Amino acid sequence: ASTNNVQHSQRVGSEAAEGCSGEELQALQQALRGVVWTRSMRRMYTLVDRCLRHMEPVLLVGETGTGKTTVCQLLALMRGQRLHVLNCNQHTETSDFLGGFRPARGRDRALASFGGQAAQVLAHPLVAESGAQVPIVSDSPSVTEVPIVAAQLQATAVHAAKWVQLQQQQQQEQLQ
Repeated sequence: ASTNNVQHSQRVGSEAAEGCSGEELQALQQALRGVVWTRSMRRMYTLVDRCLRHMEPVLLVGETGTGKTTVCQLLALMRGQRLHVLNCNQHTETSDFLGGFRPARGRDRALASFGGQAAQVLAHPLVAESGAQVPIVSDSPSVTEVPIVAAQLQATAVHAAKWVQLQQQQQQEQLQ
């Protein structure tokens, strides 16, 4: 069994060694040194690796200490990918994965700040010079108005940027 472990560690290590820097190779060798490659561990490693190669999702469920996290850490190390580990238990909820909604603090202040900054952008001389259609923005837009105002601001900025490019092209043509 011990010889089997060494052989599997060497095979996994040699697969990953291709294209690794010296530091990465040392980190991989160090990681493999403490791994005991049981039959079920080799099987899990192979299956997860196959799933990753085919871009299939993987859900690992099992008793503590069966190597689920270790397999993921080794595969992430070999692939040079960042790994986020979430340890789940009977109290884990969907919001632990996806996040949750919390009431926004300082919402009125944020809306007022957005309205003020939008007004500053629209009051810029470049916007007036470009002839862009300027939307009307209240000092404190409602939450439902923010996406609309943001889209109008974007359209205004795009129009002004195109106008600036056109002006620059005309100046270059006049110089030639």
